[in-house]
Amino acid sequence: MAHPVFWQVATISICRANEEYEHQEKSDIFNTTTIITDIYVFLDTTWPYYSIVNYLNYVLQNLNINPFASSVTILAASDGTPIVNTTNYINEVYANWNETTHSKYNSGFKFPIILNTIRDLIEDKMNTERQLAKPGGQSLIALIMPSPIAYVSESDERYCLHFLDNLNYTLPDINILFYAGGAVIRFKSFVWDPEDDLFLLSLDNSVERSAEPVVKRIRKEPRRITNPHCGADWQPNKSAMNAMMQTVRPGGINFYRMAPNYFFDRKSMRYIQVDANNAVTVTVCFSREVRYPHREGSLIPANQDCRQITSLSQSYDLTDACTGYDTILQCPPLYMSVQAQTFADSTQVSCTDEDCQSPDQVRYTIFVNNLTCNAAIRIRWGYLNALSIVLIFLCIFYKIF
Repeated sequence: MAHPVFWQVATISICRANEEYEHQEKSDIFNTTTIITDIYVFLDTTWPYYSIVNYLNYVLQNLNINPFASSVTILAASDGTPIVNTTNYINEVYANWNETTHSKYNSGFKFPIILNTIRDLIEDKMNTERQLAKPGGQSLIALIMPSPIAYVSESDERYCLHFLDNLNYTLPDINILFYAGGAVIRFKSFVWDPEDDLFLLSLDNSVERSAEPVVKRIRKEPRRITNPHCGADWQPNKSAMNAMMQTVRPGGINFYRMAPNYFFDRKSMRYIQVDANNAVTVTVCFSREVRYPHREGSLIPANQDCRQITSLSQSYDLTDACTGYDTILQCPPLYMSVQAQTFADSTQVSCTDEDCQSPDQVRYTIFVNNLTCNAAIRIRWGYLNALSIVLIFLCIFYKIF
């Protein structure tokens, strides 16, 4: 069973996600998104190479891996050794992971090592983004691929649940998915939503039947928006405005999420803003309750703030976004989407920047200003330390008097 705090938050998140999922599936809104993700694949090499290769390649080939979008890293699930170093080129996966190299890595599955490796990789990424002043722009996925015989021992399970609890505080943007052989339900304690984050890899099923659900799940994961100045130590090296250019194809939509770690305490002039850079109309939606906010025709569902802009901007004030919440985990994230009009010609849009995946991409810029750096674990320990001081004082007081 998962840690009580982990499941308390997870239950709220799952209920909301499921409600929105049912609504979104009716409109197939996710089919219009463009995947941009950094995916870390932990492969149990107990799987024979020729049995597993097509089941993983199908996923990777549908993740938009290229220098202007997604990246992939493949590591051994036994000890975290890199099989394919982080790359934006799918051909490097084929060059470095093949039947010969596959057999060189230790087989097996050690989930505590995987979790420690995930933490190290994401912390390195956060420190790199601090140097580049880059406020996110992609989702973060850890795809775990255990063989049918892989399992987590009882002692390791206790360690892993505690580790995941802390990971939820300090690395709020990582999403762990299992693409596993055997009874995948054995890993249900380690994911947010067992209905949405566990996938069966059965060699008795076709490649598409097994792999396509994984692609669909990754497709609907919102891109992250962060304060790049936090780094892995959550100590801001400056307070400033940061920006990143993003693109969306005509008729497409991109979803985003900002964790409350970046706006928990009150501060004036804290906001996020989207500027349209073309003559094409884009619709920008914000919500604290709807995970996938968007506009359908003239309909704007409840609990969303949507506005159409053309060469203008739309902003959302984060000054008091967590007022009334005692902890970061109680304060809901900010969800956002940018949706482009369906039709556009060359007189309206011409994307020639190096980050454009095609000339018909619609450009826009996301600005974040005065974001904060609050790792909930530091706040939690701060409360505990303060309580310890009070208790020590009381003990001394009663001993004296």
